[in-house]
Amino acid sequence: DVPVICLTLPTLALDMAYPFRRAQCQQKPRKTHSSSGFPLLAQNPYTTLCLQENTTGHGAVIRKLCPAITIMMIESPTIEDLELYLVEVPATEPLPPVKSLLIRLVSSSGDEGWGEGSVPWRPSELPGRRQRLLTLLRGRSIFDLEELATLPGLHPPELRCAVDLASWDLVGRFLNQRLCHLLGGQYRSQVPVAIPVSGSADELLVATSLEFLHQGFSTQIIQAPEIRPGDRQLLGTLKNLTGQGVRLRLDIGAQLELATARDLCLELEAAGLDSIIDPLREENFAVTASLQRQTLVPIAVWRALRGPRDMAALIRSGAASRVVIDLQRVGGISPARACGVLAAAGDLLCWLATGPTVGLIAAGVLQLAAAIPDFESCTACWYPTLSDDLLKLPLGISQGVAAIPSGAGLGVELDRRKLDRYQVG
Repeated sequence: DVPVICLTLPTLALDMAYPFRRAQCQQKPRKTHSSSGFPLLAQNPYTTLCLQENTTGHGAVIRKLCPAITIMMIESPTIEDLELYLVEVPATEPLPPVKSLLIRLVSSSGDEGWGEGSVPWRPSELPGRRQRLLTLLRGRSIFDLEELATLPGLHPPELRCAVDLASWDLVGRFLNQRLCHLLGGQYRSQVPVAIPVSGSADELLVATSLEFLHQGFSTQIIQAPEIRPGDRQLLGTLKNLTGQGVRLRLDIGAQLELATARDLCLELEAAGLDSIIDPLREENFAVTASLQRQTLVPIAVWRALRGPRDMAALIRSGAASRVVIDLQRVGGISPARACGVLAAAGDLLCWLATGPTVGLIAAGVLQLAAAIPDFESCTACWYPTLSDDLLKLPLGISQGVAAIPSGAGLGVELDRRKLDRYQVG
Protein backbone atom coordinates (compact mmCIF):
# COMPACT_ATOMS: atom_id res chain seq x y z
CA ASP A 1 0.00 0.00 0.00
CA VAL A 2 1.38 3.38 -1.05
CA PRO A 3 0.24 6.78 0.27
CA VAL A 4 -0.94 8.90 -2.67
CA ILE A 5 -3.74 11.26 -3.54
CA CYS A 6 -6.46 9.54 -5.53
CA LEU A 7 -8.76 11.99 -7.32
CA THR A 8 -11.81 9.85 -7.97
CA LEU A 9 -14.41 12.46 -8.84
CA PRO A 10 -14.45 15.14 -11.58
CA THR A 11 -13.34 17.96 -9.26
CA LEU A 12 -10.16 19.74 -8.30
CA ALA A 13 -10.81 19.29 -4.58
CA LEU A 14 -8.13 16.87 -3.43
CA ASP A 15 -9.41 16.28 0.07
CA MET A 16 -8.12 12.84 1.07
CA ALA A 17 -4.91 10.86 0.81
CA TYR A 18 -5.68 7.21 0.06
CA PRO A 19 -3.44 4.16 -0.13
CA PHE A 20 -3.55 2.95 -3.73
CA ARG A 21 -2.30 -0.48 -4.64
CA ARG A 22 -1.18 0.20 -8.23
CA ALA A 23 1.52 2.80 -7.56
CA GLN A 24 5.04 2.49 -6.23
CA CYS A 25 6.53 5.00 -3.83
CA GLN A 26 9.85 4.92 -1.95
CA GLN A 27 9.24 7.80 0.42
CA LYS A 28 6.14 8.75 2.38
CA PRO A 29 5.13 12.25 1.28
CA ARG A 30 3.86 14.85 3.70
CA LYS A 31 0.59 16.67 3.22
CA THR A 32 0.61 20.44 2.63
CA HIS A 33 -1.77 23.04 1.23
CA SER A 34 -1.29 25.04 -1.93
CA SER A 35 -2.02 28.74 -2.26
CA SER A 36 -5.21 27.85 -4.12
CA GLY A 37 -6.63 26.14 -1.04
CA PHE A 38 -6.40 22.58 -2.35
CA PRO A 39 -4.68 20.07 -0.05
CA LEU A 40 -1.72 18.74 -2.04
CA LEU A 41 1.26 16.55 -1.41
CA ALA A 42 4.56 18.35 -1.05
CA GLN A 43 6.87 18.28 -4.05
CA ASN A 44 8.42 14.86 -3.96
CA PRO A 45 9.91 12.86 -6.86
CA TYR A 46 8.40 9.67 -5.44
CA THR A 47 4.85 11.00 -5.18
CA THR A 48 2.17 9.59 -7.48
CA LEU A 49 -1.13 11.35 -8.14
CA CYS A 50 -3.83 8.99 -9.44
CA LEU A 51 -6.53 10.54 -11.57
CA GLN A 52 -9.75 8.90 -12.65
CA GLU A 53 -10.19 8.73 -16.42
CA ASN A 54 -12.88 11.44 -16.50
CA THR A 55 -10.60 14.01 -14.78
CA THR A 56 -7.89 14.15 -17.46
CA GLY A 57 -8.57 17.83 -18.15
CA HIS A 58 -7.31 18.78 -14.70
CA GLY A 59 -3.86 17.25 -15.20
CA ALA A 60 -2.26 20.43 -16.56
CA VAL A 61 -3.64 22.51 -13.70
CA ILE A 62 -2.35 20.08 -11.09
CA ARG A 63 1.10 19.97 -12.69
CA LYS A 64 1.33 23.77 -12.37
CA LEU A 65 0.36 23.56 -8.69
CA CYS A 66 2.90 20.88 -7.90
CA PRO A 67 5.26 20.08 -10.83
CA ALA A 68 7.13 17.24 -9.07
CA ILE A 69 4.04 15.07 -8.80
CA THR A 70 3.87 12.10 -11.15
CA ILE A 71 0.37 11.81 -12.62
CA MET A 72 -0.82 8.29 -13.37
CA MET A 73 -4.16 7.75 -15.09
CA ILE A 74 -6.42 5.00 -13.76
CA GLU A 75 -9.68 3.65 -15.04
CA SER A 76 -12.77 3.99 -12.90
CA PRO A 77 -13.71 0.49 -11.65
CA THR A 78 -17.00 -0.85 -12.94
CA ILE A 79 -19.48 -3.39 -11.64
CA GLU A 80 -18.76 -6.74 -13.28
CA ASP A 81 -20.68 -9.39 -11.32
CA LEU A 82 -23.22 -9.89 -8.54
CA GLU A 83 -24.60 -12.62 -6.32
CA LEU A 84 -27.95 -12.89 -4.50
CA TYR A 85 -28.67 -14.74 -1.26
CA LEU A 86 -31.87 -15.21 0.74
CA VAL A 87 -31.29 -15.65 4.46
CA GLU A 88 -33.39 -16.17 7.57
CA VAL A 89 -31.77 -15.31 10.91
CA PRO A 90 -33.45 -16.01 14.28
CA ALA A 91 -34.47 -13.16 16.57
CA THR A 92 -35.26 -13.11 20.28
CA GLU A 93 -38.77 -14.01 21.42
CA PRO A 94 -41.43 -12.93 20.64
CA LEU A 95 -40.03 -11.41 17.42
CA PRO A 96 -40.17 -13.50 14.23
CA PRO A 97 -36.98 -14.46 12.31
CA VAL A 98 -35.46 -11.76 10.11
CA LYS A 99 -35.73 -12.56 6.40
CA SER A 100 -33.45 -10.59 4.10
CA LEU A 101 -32.02 -10.51 0.61
CA LEU A 102 -28.24 -10.06 0.47
CA ILE A 103 -26.50 -8.75 -2.62
CA ARG A 104 -22.77 -8.99 -3.34
CA LEU A 105 -21.34 -6.67 -6.00
CA VAL A 106 -17.93 -7.39 -7.55
CA SER A 107 -15.96 -4.69 -9.38
CA SER A 108 -13.39 -4.85 -12.15
CA SER A 109 -10.73 -4.00 -9.54
CA GLY A 110 -11.53 -7.21 -7.64
CA ASP A 111 -13.19 -5.45 -4.70
CA GLU A 112 -16.58 -6.51 -3.37
CA GLY A 113 -19.46 -4.78 -1.62
CA TRP A 114 -22.37 -6.20 0.37
CA GLY A 115 -25.91 -4.86 0.77
CA GLU A 116 -29.14 -5.96 2.41
CA GLY A 117 -32.87 -5.42 1.97
CA SER A 118 -36.10 -7.09 3.07
CA VAL A 119 -37.17 -8.15 -0.42
CA PRO A 120 -39.89 -10.87 -0.42
CA TRP A 121 -38.44 -13.04 -3.18
CA ARG A 122 -38.49 -16.84 -3.33
CA PRO A 123 -35.35 -18.95 -3.85
CA SER A 124 -36.62 -20.14 -7.22
CA GLU A 125 -36.72 -16.53 -8.47
CA LEU A 126 -33.08 -15.73 -7.76
CA PRO A 127 -31.45 -16.93 -11.03
CA GLY A 128 -33.77 -14.84 -13.20
CA ARG A 129 -33.62 -11.85 -10.84
CA ARG A 130 -29.83 -12.01 -10.79
CA GLN A 131 -29.61 -11.99 -14.59
CA ARG A 132 -31.89 -8.96 -14.90
CA LEU A 133 -29.97 -7.06 -12.22
CA LEU A 134 -26.62 -7.94 -13.77
CA THR A 135 -27.81 -6.67 -17.15
CA LEU A 136 -28.85 -3.41 -15.49
CA LEU A 137 -25.69 -2.87 -13.43
CA ARG A 138 -22.80 -4.42 -15.36
CA GLY A 139 -20.33 -1.92 -16.78
CA ARG A 140 -21.46 0.99 -14.62
CA SER A 141 -18.86 2.91 -12.64
CA ILE A 142 -18.88 2.16 -8.93
CA PHE A 143 -18.77 5.92 -8.33
CA ASP A 144 -22.09 6.61 -10.10
CA LEU A 145 -23.98 6.30 -6.83
CA GLU A 146 -26.69 8.85 -7.56
CA GLU A 147 -27.43 7.22 -10.92
CA LEU A 148 -27.61 3.76 -9.35
CA ALA A 149 -30.13 5.03 -6.81
CA THR A 150 -32.53 6.22 -9.54
CA LEU A 151 -32.42 3.39 -12.08
CA PRO A 152 -36.01 2.50 -13.06
CA GLY A 153 -35.41 -1.26 -12.77
CA LEU A 154 -34.50 -1.15 -9.08
CA HIS A 155 -37.86 -1.77 -7.43
CA PRO A 156 -39.06 -2.10 -4.69
CA PRO A 157 -37.21 0.43 -2.47
CA GLU A 158 -35.84 -2.40 -0.33
CA LEU A 159 -33.96 -3.65 -3.41
CA ARG A 160 -32.65 -0.14 -4.12
CA CYS A 161 -31.48 -0.03 -0.52
CA ALA A 162 -29.56 -3.29 -0.95
CA VAL A 163 -27.88 -2.11 -4.18
CA ASP A 164 -27.14 1.31 -2.69
CA LEU A 165 -25.53 -0.20 0.42
CA ALA A 166 -23.46 -2.62 -1.67
CA SER A 167 -22.32 0.23 -3.94
CA TRP A 168 -21.22 2.42 -1.04
CA ASP A 169 -19.49 -0.56 0.55
CA LEU A 170 -17.71 -1.24 -2.75
CA VAL A 171 -16.51 2.36 -3.07
CA GLY A 172 -15.30 2.43 0.54
CA ARG A 173 -13.35 -0.80 0.11
CA PHE A 174 -11.79 0.38 -3.14
CA LEU A 175 -10.64 3.61 -1.47
CA ASN A 176 -9.83 1.84 1.82
CA GLN A 177 -12.00 4.30 3.75
CA ARG A 178 -14.88 3.77 6.12
CA LEU A 179 -18.18 5.03 4.80
CA CYS A 180 -18.63 7.92 7.25
CA HIS A 181 -15.43 9.49 5.89
CA LEU A 182 -16.95 9.56 2.40
CA LEU A 183 -20.22 11.04 3.68
CA GLY A 184 -18.64 14.09 5.26
CA GLY A 185 -16.32 12.83 7.97
CA GLN A 186 -16.80 11.22 11.36
CA TYR A 187 -18.81 13.80 13.29
CA ARG A 188 -19.47 11.44 16.21
CA SER A 189 -17.75 8.25 17.35
CA GLN A 190 -20.81 6.75 19.05
CA VAL A 191 -24.49 6.72 18.17
CA PRO A 192 -27.28 6.45 20.78
CA VAL A 193 -29.62 3.58 20.02
CA ALA A 194 -33.36 3.11 20.62
CA ILE A 195 -34.49 -0.50 20.76
CA PRO A 196 -37.91 -1.90 19.72
CA VAL A 197 -39.95 -3.73 22.36
CA SER A 198 -42.86 -5.97 21.35
CA GLY A 199 -45.52 -7.59 23.47
CA SER A 200 -48.94 -7.10 24.96
CA ALA A 201 -49.76 -4.87 27.91
CA ASP A 202 -48.80 -7.34 30.62
CA GLU A 203 -45.94 -8.20 32.94
CA LEU A 204 -43.86 -9.58 30.05
CA LEU A 205 -43.79 -6.20 28.33
CA VAL A 206 -42.80 -4.45 31.55
CA ALA A 207 -40.12 -7.03 32.34
CA THR A 208 -38.66 -6.85 28.83
CA SER A 209 -38.61 -3.06 28.84
CA LEU A 210 -36.98 -2.84 32.28
CA GLU A 211 -34.39 -5.44 31.27
CA PHE A 212 -33.41 -3.28 28.28
CA LEU A 213 -33.34 -0.24 30.58
CA HIS A 214 -30.86 -1.99 32.87
CA GLN A 215 -28.73 -2.72 29.78
CA GLY A 216 -28.57 1.01 29.06
CA PHE A 217 -31.36 1.33 26.46
CA SER A 218 -33.24 4.23 28.02
CA THR A 219 -35.05 5.09 24.75
CA GLN A 220 -37.41 2.35 23.58
CA ILE A 221 -40.00 1.90 20.87
CA ILE A 222 -43.10 0.11 22.14
CA GLN A 223 -44.80 -1.60 19.21
CA ALA A 224 -48.52 -1.68 20.04
CA PRO A 225 -50.64 -1.77 16.87
CA GLU A 226 -53.52 -3.29 18.85
CA ILE A 227 -53.92 -0.34 21.25
CA ARG A 228 -57.30 1.41 21.31
CA PRO A 229 -58.88 4.20 23.40
CA GLY A 230 -60.00 2.96 26.81
CA ASP A 231 -57.19 0.42 27.15
CA ARG A 232 -56.51 1.28 30.79
CA GLN A 233 -54.15 -1.65 31.25
CA LEU A 234 -51.73 -0.48 28.56
CA LEU A 235 -52.06 3.14 29.66
CA GLY A 236 -51.07 2.08 33.19
CA THR A 237 -48.16 0.08 31.82
CA LEU A 238 -46.84 3.06 29.85
CA LYS A 239 -47.11 5.36 32.87
CA ASN A 240 -45.26 2.75 34.93
CA LEU A 241 -42.39 2.57 32.44
CA THR A 242 -42.01 6.33 31.93
CA GLY A 243 -42.11 6.77 35.72
CA GLN A 244 -39.08 4.46 35.99
CA GLY A 245 -37.02 6.49 33.54
CA VAL A 246 -37.83 4.87 30.19
CA ARG A 247 -38.17 7.30 27.30
CA LEU A 248 -40.98 5.78 25.26
CA ARG A 249 -41.89 6.13 21.63
CA LEU A 250 -45.23 4.40 20.98
CA ASP A 251 -45.50 2.88 17.49
CA ILE A 252 -49.13 2.27 16.55
CA GLY A 253 -48.26 1.01 13.07
CA ALA A 254 -50.68 3.18 11.05
CA GLN A 255 -53.79 1.38 12.32
CA LEU A 256 -56.34 4.04 13.35
CA GLU A 257 -58.90 6.37 11.81
CA LEU A 258 -58.72 10.06 12.70
CA ALA A 259 -61.47 10.09 15.36
CA THR A 260 -60.09 7.01 17.13
CA ALA A 261 -56.52 8.33 16.95
CA ARG A 262 -57.61 11.67 18.42
CA ASP A 263 -59.32 10.01 21.40
CA LEU A 264 -56.30 7.80 22.01
CA CYS A 265 -53.85 10.71 21.85
CA LEU A 266 -55.91 12.67 24.37
CA GLU A 267 -55.77 9.72 26.77
CA LEU A 268 -52.01 9.31 26.27
CA GLU A 269 -51.17 12.94 27.05
CA ALA A 270 -50.80 11.97 30.71
CA ALA A 271 -48.47 9.03 29.96
CA GLY A 272 -45.35 11.15 29.43
CA LEU A 273 -44.53 9.73 26.00
CA ASP A 274 -41.68 11.03 23.88
CA SER A 275 -43.80 10.64 20.74
CA ILE A 276 -46.50 8.61 19.00
CA ILE A 277 -45.38 7.08 15.71
CA ASP A 278 -47.80 6.62 12.79
CA PRO A 279 -51.17 6.64 14.56
CA LEU A 280 -53.18 7.13 11.34
CA ARG A 281 -54.00 4.52 8.73
CA GLU A 282 -54.45 7.19 6.05
CA GLU A 283 -51.18 8.41 4.50
CA ASN A 284 -52.35 11.98 4.17
CA PHE A 285 -50.17 14.69 5.68
CA ALA A 286 -53.09 17.12 5.89
CA VAL A 287 -55.00 14.65 8.09
CA THR A 288 -51.91 14.09 10.23
CA ALA A 289 -51.54 17.86 10.64
CA SER A 290 -55.16 18.04 11.80
CA LEU A 291 -54.49 15.38 14.44
CA GLN A 292 -51.33 17.11 15.65
CA ARG A 293 -53.26 20.35 16.21
CA GLN A 294 -55.68 18.49 18.50
CA THR A 295 -53.14 16.86 20.84
CA LEU A 296 -50.11 17.78 22.92
CA VAL A 297 -48.32 14.49 22.26
CA PRO A 298 -45.67 14.90 19.51
CA ILE A 299 -46.51 12.85 16.42
CA ALA A 300 -43.77 11.24 14.33
CA VAL A 301 -44.18 10.15 10.70
CA TRP A 302 -42.43 6.98 9.55
CA ARG A 303 -44.12 4.71 7.01
CA ALA A 304 -45.47 7.46 4.74
CA LEU A 305 -41.96 8.79 4.13
CA ARG A 306 -40.54 7.17 0.96
CA GLY A 307 -38.05 9.76 -0.20
CA PRO A 308 -37.05 13.43 -0.36
CA ARG A 309 -40.28 14.45 -2.13
CA ASP A 310 -42.37 13.07 0.73
CA MET A 311 -40.12 14.89 3.19
CA ALA A 312 -40.66 18.18 1.35
CA ALA A 313 -44.43 17.61 1.35
CA LEU A 314 -44.35 16.79 5.06
CA ILE A 315 -42.54 20.03 5.84
CA ARG A 316 -44.97 22.10 3.76
CA SER A 317 -47.98 20.56 5.53
CA GLY A 318 -46.63 21.04 9.04
CA ALA A 319 -48.01 17.59 9.83
CA ALA A 320 -45.46 16.54 12.43
CA SER A 321 -42.53 17.80 14.44
CA ARG A 322 -40.63 14.50 14.24
CA VAL A 323 -39.79 12.14 11.43
CA VAL A 324 -38.28 8.65 11.13
CA ILE A 325 -36.03 7.99 8.12
CA ASP A 326 -35.97 4.28 7.33
CA LEU A 327 -33.20 3.29 4.91
CA GLN A 328 -35.28 0.50 3.40
CA ARG A 329 -38.34 2.66 2.81
CA VAL A 330 -36.48 5.56 1.21
CA GLY A 331 -34.14 3.32 -0.82
CA GLY A 332 -30.69 3.54 0.76
CA ILE A 333 -28.04 5.87 2.12
CA SER A 334 -28.13 8.46 -0.67
CA PRO A 335 -31.85 9.36 -0.37
CA ALA A 336 -31.72 9.05 3.43
CA ARG A 337 -28.98 11.67 3.54
CA ALA A 338 -31.06 13.96 1.30
CA CYS A 339 -34.07 13.47 3.60
CA GLY A 340 -31.94 14.41 6.59
CA VAL A 341 -30.85 17.67 4.96
CA LEU A 342 -34.47 18.59 4.23
CA ALA A 343 -35.58 17.68 7.77
CA ALA A 344 -32.91 19.93 9.24
CA ALA A 345 -33.96 22.78 6.94
CA GLY A 346 -37.57 22.27 8.06
CA ASP A 347 -36.55 22.27 11.74
CA LEU A 348 -37.81 18.70 12.26
CA LEU A 349 -36.33 16.34 14.83
CA CYS A 350 -35.35 13.27 12.82
CA TRP A 351 -33.87 9.90 13.57
CA LEU A 352 -32.79 6.95 11.47
CA ALA A 353 -34.28 3.46 11.55
CA THR A 354 -32.83 0.15 10.41
CA GLY A 355 -35.95 -2.00 10.38
CA PRO A 356 -35.33 -5.75 10.76
CA THR A 357 -31.73 -6.43 9.73
CA VAL A 358 -29.12 -9.19 9.82
CA GLY A 359 -26.38 -6.61 10.44
CA LEU A 360 -25.48 -4.91 7.15
CA ILE A 361 -28.23 -2.27 7.23
CA ALA A 362 -27.40 -1.53 10.86
CA ALA A 363 -23.75 -0.96 9.92
CA GLY A 364 -24.77 1.41 7.11
CA VAL A 365 -27.14 3.35 9.37
CA LEU A 366 -24.40 3.80 11.99
CA GLN A 367 -21.97 5.09 9.35
CA LEU A 368 -24.57 7.60 8.14
CA ALA A 369 -25.50 8.70 11.67
CA ALA A 370 -21.81 9.18 12.47
CA ALA A 371 -21.30 11.55 9.54
CA ILE A 372 -24.45 13.72 9.62
CA PRO A 373 -24.87 16.07 12.62
CA ASP A 374 -28.64 16.38 12.08
CA PHE A 375 -29.25 12.73 13.06
CA GLU A 376 -28.84 13.57 16.72
CA SER A 377 -31.78 11.63 18.15
CA CYS A 378 -31.54 7.95 19.08
CA THR A 379 -31.36 5.64 16.06
CA ALA A 380 -34.09 2.99 16.00
CA CYS A 381 -32.07 -0.21 15.68
CA TRP A 382 -33.38 -3.78 15.43
CA TYR A 383 -29.91 -5.36 15.50
CA PRO A 384 -29.81 -5.97 19.31
CA THR A 385 -32.98 -8.10 19.02
CA LEU A 386 -31.18 -10.78 16.92
CA SER A 387 -30.22 -14.13 18.41
CA ASP A 388 -27.38 -14.27 15.87
CA ASP A 389 -26.15 -12.24 12.89
CA LEU A 390 -24.11 -12.71 9.72
CA LEU A 391 -21.06 -10.70 10.79
CA LYS A 392 -17.62 -12.02 11.69
CA LEU A 393 -17.48 -9.55 14.58
CA PRO A 394 -20.73 -8.25 16.12
CA LEU A 395 -21.48 -4.56 16.18
CA GLY A 396 -20.27 -2.92 19.37
CA ILE A 397 -23.46 -1.87 21.19
CA SER A 398 -23.24 -1.33 24.94
CA GLN A 399 -25.12 0.81 27.47
CA GLY A 400 -27.47 2.10 24.81
CA VAL A 401 -24.81 3.42 22.42
CA ALA A 402 -23.26 1.86 19.32
CA ALA A 403 -19.63 2.26 18.24
CA ILE A 404 -18.98 3.07 14.59
CA PRO A 405 -17.59 0.05 12.68
CA SER A 406 -13.95 0.79 11.92
CA GLY A 407 -13.32 -1.20 8.73
CA ALA A 408 -13.45 0.04 5.15
CA GLY A 409 -16.83 0.57 3.49
CA LEU A 410 -19.66 -0.40 5.82
CA GLY A 411 -16.95 -1.32 8.31
CA VAL A 412 -17.98 -4.95 8.82
CA GLU A 413 -17.06 -8.32 7.34
CA LEU A 414 -19.68 -10.91 6.44
CA ASP A 415 -19.13 -14.42 7.83
CA ARG A 416 -19.44 -16.94 5.00
CA ARG A 417 -20.00 -19.85 7.40
CA LYS A 418 -22.98 -18.08 8.96
CA LEU A 419 -24.22 -17.21 5.48
CA ASP A 420 -24.21 -20.90 4.56
CA ARG A 421 -25.96 -21.77 7.83
CA TYR A 422 -28.84 -19.31 7.43
CA GLN A 423 -29.20 -19.31 3.65
CA VAL A 424 -32.69 -20.26 2.42
CA GLY A 425 -33.13 -22.65 -0.50
